[in-house]
Amino acid sequence: MAETRNIETSLTLDYRKNVWGIERIVLDTVSNHLPSDSSGSMISIWLKQGGEYIDFHEADFDKPTEEVIFEDNGSGYDAGLLSVLYSPKSADALSIGQFGEGLKLVAAAALRNRLSLEYRSRNWRAIPYKKIEVIDHYQLARLCFEVILNGDQLEGSRTVFSNPSPEFLQELRKLPEKVLALNNTYRELHNELNNYSNNQGFETHFTPQHAVLFGMKKPRKSTKYNSRIIDIGVVNDAYPINSLFVKGVCIKGISSIFSYDLGLENVSPDRIHLDHEDFLKEIESLLKGCTNSEVIEAVLKKANENPQSGYDEFNAFNPSKLRSDNFGAQTGFSGFCRDPYGDQFGLHNSEATRNKKKIDVFKDLNEKFHDLNNPWVLAFKRLYGENAVLASKDINKNKDAESMDYKPVILNDFVGNYLHSLGIMSADEIDLDQEYRWVGLEDLTQAEHNILARVPDITKIILGYELPVEVRIFTGLFTSSGREIENVPGVQTMQHDGTKYIGAKRSILASFPEFANTYVHELGHYVTGAGDFERKFVDFHVDALTKLMLYLMEQQKQ
Repeated sequence: MAETRNIETSLTLDYRKNVWGIERIVLDTVSNHLPSDSSGSMISIWLKQGGEYIDFHEADFDKPTEEVIFEDNGSGYDAGLLSVLYSPKSADALSIGQFGEGLKLVAAAALRNRLSLEYRSRNWRAIPYKKIEVIDHYQLARLCFEVILNGDQLEGSRTVFSNPSPEFLQELRKLPEKVLALNNTYRELHNELNNYSNNQGFETHFTPQHAVLFGMKKPRKSTKYNSRIIDIGVVNDAYPINSLFVKGVCIKGISSIFSYDLGLENVSPDRIHLDHEDFLKEIESLLKGCTNSEVIEAVLKKANENPQSGYDEFNAFNPSKLRSDNFGAQTGFSGFCRDPYGDQFGLHNSEATRNKKKIDVFKDLNEKFHDLNNPWVLAFKRLYGENAVLASKDINKNKDAESMDYKPVILNDFVGNYLHSLGIMSADEIDLDQEYRWVGLEDLTQAEHNILARVPDITKIILGYELPVEVRIFTGLFTSSGREIENVPGVQTMQHDGTKYIGAKRSILASFPEFANTYVHELGHYVTGAGDFERKFVDFHVDALTKLMLYLMEQQKQ
């Protein structure tokens, strides 16, 4: 004999009504019956049309429908859960339900939308109804359930909607785009279990959701839902092609190159909000670990064709979303700093060393810090050639690179910065053939000779003793393509035989203060052999300033 009892909840029909409509009714009903939540191995959706039950995938949604049934073959659940905000799945990282609200909010939304709903599991069935109450002069509609213990033993659980509305059926039609377990066209492009590591190679793994989504037996338990890059295909042109899924259920459409199914936990109970920073961080991890050339090449092509686009993939590479040390973001590649007096890296090497075609410093950095076997590096070279480099923001430097048979490639800044960190050179870092165009002393004017004649006096004042220093004059520093490298007023260098000299640009001979400033700077390198940022070089100038001050004081006494 059937036994009936009533369950009253603490929820009213107004609870979360602004965000719980037909879409949430359908999606949360499906979620409750997915293997990850039901502890079963399958989900079935049936439409009763013309007295026959037809599989959801084969049904005609335009035909009259008497019932829609969602069912699973899991362990079922106790009717007592309808009365409390508690979820036995909250500790299961693979399950979608975490808050214990789904069954109640589906029922409340169904009542608001005049949908006939019935829950069934084990030996009971429950029908929601509203109970009108007045509390402190406010009329409320409390959510309640009539539970009938019928003595049957149902395997799993079942949700039945009778005489569903056209709006309900239209949402049902969209399920393949919104629930991956019901999508027969999507492809998994990369799983975080397969993330690249230069220590582990390209080992492949089988994931728990593979078993769920491809209709296999009950999957093994896991402590983590593995995030994935997916291609859901074009199922319905009216719905966004690329979407963000969390644990197999769509959250929203996104501006991205691919779709993503993430194992995030901090999703709001309504499954419409999540932390954007966490979302980008998870995509960053997937992309940087990706071993699928299809994905990597697609991102690189978009980064080249539309470098200013706001794709989520590009934003995921932006370090500033989490950290402040945003190397080169939105400003392009600055390369290594060039000394304004013509010496790279603050080093004062021989002219022959500075003029060679390739710099050894970048090669050394590659060997120590870079992973040239990384799939992103290999894909970049495969797409654009072995001679490809990252384009500079300086058009002239790109032209110089091209003159040396390099191929500058424009990329989105964030993507380019990541490739740079892996060892891809930028056009800024190419050491071009450079030469100083020297001027014979016989070609100088008398005024220019007069300024050079003051070099011994400057040297004695700064050093405190006499030191013969050869000064040579050049018109400029030029690349092999004929472009002058600007802002190079001076240089200190030496020949192969060890002869040292200071070079000064001819244009600064027009001003004695400008020449003296350049000469004293290069004299510091000449005497100390140190770079701009070394302590010996700084100490030299502090000492020189002291000697100049003492010299001026002596001059005043006279």
